Amino acid sequence: MSRNKRNILIAGFCLSLFMFTGCEKQLPHQYQDEDFAISDIDEKACYYLSCDLTVIDTVVTEGSDTVYVERPVYVPITPVADSVIAGAWSNASDSLINAMFDDILCVDTTLLINYLEPMDTSYAFYNHIASDNEDSSMVYFFISWEFTEQNMNSCVEIDIFQDDGELIKVENKDIAQETIAGCTQIVELTTGVEIVPKIKARYVYKLAGGPYLVRFLVSDPSVISNFRMAILSE
Repeated sequence: MSRNKRNILIAGFCLSLFMFTGCEKQLPHQYQDEDFAISDIDEKACYYLSCDLTVIDTVVTEGSDTVYVERPVYVPITPVADSVIAGAWSNASDSLINAMFDDILCVDTTLLINYLEPMDTSYAFYNHIASDNEDSSMVYFFISWEFTEQNMNSCVEIDIFQDDGELIKVENKDIAQETIAGCTQIVELTTGVEIVPKIKARYVYKLAGGPYLVRFLVSDPSVISNFRMAILSE
């Protein structure tokens, strides 16, 4: 299957404090008595990173029986852990990319990155479609997971490589105080509860249209079996 045909299929499926970066622990509760306006794009990312992964559909059958069906509302992604991926990526052909990756990262949805085995480094494929009449656009990569006492201070970082193997420079990794305060999760601890920022990573890149290799670096894969990602563009 050509890359263009594959992208069309994926696109169709995808449609149906502190400056907080890296592994640093934040304390959003210090802002809870004030009103902060989270940006539209961060609020959208917060929804994708926090929403239920399944919804319940009600199916009424003949008679009095009612059937409830659980339906997933996320895109599952299994990253590739093979260490040869980074070397093979440079100027890879369509057929090689198709052979390397079963799943493709896509925009405007909840991506659930699943690990089949503990690994701290893995790779995924992303094909960016720039806006009409634009050479490039700003692309936001957000990351989070379900926090526990064991993993709330862990981190997941990313690197992005263009098709010639060159590392793309990140434009911004900061998280605004408004976002820290406006998107949180309550974590139950042995000593009580704590409110922590839900968005653990926010990477902003300026990307031209084309294929990209995304590398995930997980600080402690033994306590993060999967994590969420949301990719938004403007």
